Amino acid sequence: MELPQMPEMMGLSLLLGLLALMATAAVARGWLRAEEEKCGRPARQKANGLPPDKSSGSKKQKQQRIRKEKPQQHNFTHRLLAAALKSHGGNISCMDFSSNGKYLATCADDRTVRIWSTKDFLQREHRSMRASVELDHATLVRFSPDCRWDRIEPQSHGGNISCMDFSSNGKYLATCADDRTVRIWSTKDFLQREHRSMRASVELDHATLVRFSPDCRAFIVWLANGDTLRVFKMTKREDGGYTFTATPEDFPKKHKASIINIGIANTGKFIMTASSDTTILIWSLKGQVLSTINTNQMNNTHAAVSPCSRFVASCGFTPDVKVWEVRFGKKGDFQEVVRAFELKGHSAAVHSFAFSKDSRRMASVSKDGTWKLWDTDVEYKKQQDPYLLRTGRFEEASTTLCRLALSPDAQVLALASGSNIHLFNTRRGEKEECFEQVHGEAITDLSFDITGQFLASSGDRAVRIFHNTPGHRAVVEETQGLLKRASNESTRQMLQQRLTRAQEALKSLGPQKK
Repeated sequence: MELPQMPEMMGLSLLLGLLALMATAAVARGWLRAEEEKCGRPARQKANGLPPDKSSGSKKQKQQRIRKEKPQQHNFTHRLLAAALKSHGGNISCMDFSSNGKYLATCADDRTVRIWSTKDFLQREHRSMRASVELDHATLVRFSPDCRWDRIEPQSHGGNISCMDFSSNGKYLATCADDRTVRIWSTKDFLQREHRSMRASVELDHATLVRFSPDCRAFIVWLANGDTLRVFKMTKREDGGYTFTATPEDFPKKHKASIINIGIANTGKFIMTASSDTTILIWSLKGQVLSTINTNQMNNTHAAVSPCSRFVASCGFTPDVKVWEVRFGKKGDFQEVVRAFELKGHSAAVHSFAFSKDSRRMASVSKDGTWKLWDTDVEYKKQQDPYLLRTGRFEEASTTLCRLALSPDAQVLALASGSNIHLFNTRRGEKEECFEQVHGEAITDLSFDITGQFLASSGDRAVRIFHNTPGHRAVVEETQGLLKRASNESTRQMLQQRLTRAQEALKSLGPQKK
């Protein structure tokens, strides 16, 4: 038998051994590379200025990272800050004080409207009532006059608040946010430590505006995605609580541009909606369009219903504010919308305007860097024009879109630019207070309560309530002048009581600016 030659056997053995060594080395290199990658990745990321890999680390570390990455609530402090309402889970888009000064309503994109009690503003806890907006969220909110609520929940909005509205009886504040809720707050809790609210959910959408109805038995919201109005009724339960129920059908879609404001006449006769083009619609309470107004202002920046319910006004690209009268017959039937008067005097586009409580005064702010106060108690049917009472400088308005609020007695003008608030005395035209960086984002709504005691602002997920110290000082200044001229003893006593109340209010708020 013939055996293989020795050199051939040795060559074969060497070849097999070499292949085995190569395979072993490859496996070892792969393992070492994996270990190096595992251990060295954080160091390389740190050296390269990169964030650490979020997939690595323990469960506890991941939870800590999640908490750090959540949006932080903007903090703000000031000696005149009375309260910060922080129940919405989304950004607040609108707010409104009730006519009796007892409530504030806010809405946000958290699909809720919240009602707050103004009497809780000075308490540590601020409770609110929440109404949910089903399948949508409100962008505007307005109270009904009887202001009934659902249930009290120690919760806040989970999104930025877009709007707020006070009920006509002053008992509630409604807020809406992008957390698909509307919250109803009791104003009596404003000065309390806890601020409870009742929540209405907005299903599959969120509200950007909220307004109470005049009788406070309902509120309306503007749906961000649905682009329409939805009505919520507030019904009292046997246990004393209230239930928020959306009506079966929303208003029909009529606007072709984004909505800028909604309003309900205090008489309850009509609803107004205004869009960013040049359109204002006058609706019946049943959702029928009564009239369409073309403002001819290139674009609308603001529109509102006057407190007296006679007028609808708008401003925009043109340097004026246009005012129309909405006429009804003696039997309450709608007749027509006619031009009433215009505020003329600005030299550039008008950002915003506001009415006083009695509708006899109006204020406006323009891109020309000025604000103006007007006497609108005129015989406009005889072509009489409003009188200009005061012009003040506000340079921020020339570069930034501003919001405006006028105190009920027209003594104080509040202007918001960005996240700052400026308060002016309208009698002297002087700036008396400035609150800087009030919110973490631009201010979305600004409003005085019906009593003029508080000023509310919204911008992120909080509503901040300020003492209206310029208002108290204006009352002191005005009353002292009236006392010097008063000759009747009963009048003097009444004025002295008014003066004492204002002085005591100022004293309770600590040292004042000189």
